[in-house]
Amino acid sequence: MHRSTTLPSVLCRQNDRYILKKQDNKTVLIKQLLQFSLKIMGLFNLFGNSESTRKGAENRSKWVSLISPEQLDLLADNSVSRPQIIYKHSTTCGISSMVFRSFEANHALLPEKADLYFLTIQQNRQLSNEISQRFNVRHESPQLLVIKNGVLVLHASHSAIPHVGLEKYL
Repeated sequence: MHRSTTLPSVLCRQNDRYILKKQDNKTVLIKQLLQFSLKIMGLFNLFGNSESTRKGAENRSKWVSLISPEQLDLLADNSVSRPQIIYKHSTTCGISSMVFRSFEANHALLPEKADLYFLTIQQNRQLSNEISQRFNVRHESPQLLVIKNGVLVLHASHSAIPHVGLEKYL
């Protein structure tokens, strides 16, 4: 019985380009996309200092996954006594993750002031559509929604999310 084996590969830099060298010395040029991607990833560090990173880490534990219509009903009921915040996130959109981190770094989200829900669009598309219908808001992603007294009082999307004036709704 013959088994096919995959040759190990090594990523190397050569003449300002990254190439994938296989053990048998055949090379496959990885277009400058990889190099560009590495530079862009380095830029993400410019968006926050250690203080904002620490605040973001503290906030992450406060989000509850929104995964069922029953949770949405409860969320609407609870909005009478305290604001409910929903962040609609797309796992296929790099901007969505960056906006979320920036939002968390810019806002001290205290669980005693609002309930925080995190909805992953790809896993809960039907629930995302229900939110759009129930609160009469066009679906966007990323999107931030604030619900009070059963109605949508604030929504923002994309680059507006980190700078939203959330405090007046809490």
